[in-house]
Amino acid sequence: IRWINDAGERRYAAPDAADLQREARVLELLRELFVEWQREGFIPSRVIPEGGDEIQFMKAGLMEAASVFVVNKSDREGADRFTTLLKSMLHSSGRFMDDGSKNVVNTVASTGEGIEQLKTCIGAFLSENNSIEKRIPLLARRAYRLIEKQRMADINIQLLVEELTDQVKKQQFNLYQFIKKYN
Repeated sequence: IRWINDAGERRYAAPDAADLQREARVLELLRELFVEWQREGFIPSRVIPEGGDEIQFMKAGLMEAASVFVVNKSDREGADRFTTLLKSMLHSSGRFMDDGSKNVVNTVASTGEGIEQLKTCIGAFLSENNSIEKRIPLLARRAYRLIEKQRMADINIQLLVEELTDQVKKQQFNLYQFIKKYN
């Protein structure tokens, strides 16, 4: 096991029984909660199209929702470029206290490459975000999205576009006045 303190100093030790119990607990939690976490949006259930436009994952909202990013099939051509782009985007997003690169893990599932690093990354994320102070903002953002989704459920986007088209043609159109009827 490797520990890194705030000064960047590293310490290594063989895992003991307590470490193995913690790992078993993380795996147990993953087995128990993975589907629920996906359903609740904590773990995205969308697959990023292979080799497509690099911006697709941003359009899918994954950059805002995800906390750990896995680049699978990282042995393929272009994976390094994609990983570099992803790390760069995470760095510029300001979502993480550091540059966000520790939240990106390259794997090759067919060979098992990177799986241990992924376990470590997920374990670190779970232990860092286990405190109530860190969970509240995550839960608040998720609650906000769920409330937004419920409130917008009866809004037909096509009808909204048509109504906006009609209203914008009027000279005195005011967006804030327009949306009052939806409050």
